[in-house]
Amino acid sequence: MKKLLSLLGAIGMVATSSSVAVACNNGVNGTKQFGEQFKDTEVTVGTPVVLNLVAANKAKDAKISAKSADEKIAKVSVSAETDANGEGKFDLTITGVAKGQVVITVSYGDKSASLKATVKEATKPAFADTLKAEDAMVGVQTSIEVSILNGDSKTVLKAEGDDSKLNKEVTVVVDNTDKNKFTVTYTGKAEGEDGKLSLTYGELKKDLTVKVVSDARKALDTLLSGGALDLKSEAGAYSEAQAKEAALKIIKTKLGDSADPKETIDVVFSGFEASKSTSEDGKLVATASLSSKLIKGTVNFVLKQTS
Repeated sequence: MKKLLSLLGAIGMVATSSSVAVACNNGVNGTKQFGEQFKDTEVTVGTPVVLNLVAANKAKDAKISAKSADEKIAKVSVSAETDANGEGKFDLTITGVAKGQVVITVSYGDKSASLKATVKEATKPAFADTLKAEDAMVGVQTSIEVSILNGDSKTVLKAEGDDSKLNKEVTVVVDNTDKNKFTVTYTGKAEGEDGKLSLTYGELKKDLTVKVVSDARKALDTLLSGGALDLKSEAGAYSEAQAKEAALKIIKTKLGDSADPKETIDVVFSGFEASKSTSEDGKLVATASLSSKLIKGTVNFVLKQTS
């Protein structure tokens, strides 16, 4: 009798083991079943992740569904409930709700597979700790670079002056290669230590203190007049590049050795016309840039040639 019971017990154990093995073998390899994008995925709370899936067992009118094991952690949806064309293509959207891990099961026809979604909390955007404003000058534009840490590349930075020491209108330009980086340009309005530049990025706000100094720029038409505006070439007509170089040299000389005016930053040239002979002069217009803290105004240089 004992031998019979032992034999029956052994048979039962074999049968149980076989059942477990069969159950495990019924699982479907997710990547083989739904394509390369079907794999364990990281999701940020509030930011949907879309996986483009392709079923291996394509079938017209196959039923499609997805289920989250815990919708308090992540919710899921599919782009279609049936495969009307039998192409096997559909999208799975996973939206993080709260921090945690959850199993997502996708079914297509009679095949199912699961992946694990790890949901992380959204990292809040922030201004860099090193951000500070540059001193401004009355009537002069000053620019600073503002980077948003953990930005979403969609929100646009807004900026405004206090309308007391700074002009209220401030320009903000988005960087073409990094949508979380901005160039902010503000203009001094009145001298003072306590100008305020207000920055807003979504719910994030920051006020920067700006020191505004008095207008110390030199007027070009005061620095240069009469013969000082004549640019003389002893080797035929000036090229445009030569004329600009000569004009910058004269401006620098008049400002003094400590000043170093630069094209674009301090002066913009326009209206170049080369001289045609010793009796037919050319011209070059020099206009101070709005960002220059050295010069202001406009002058017309006369291009002369002595041979």
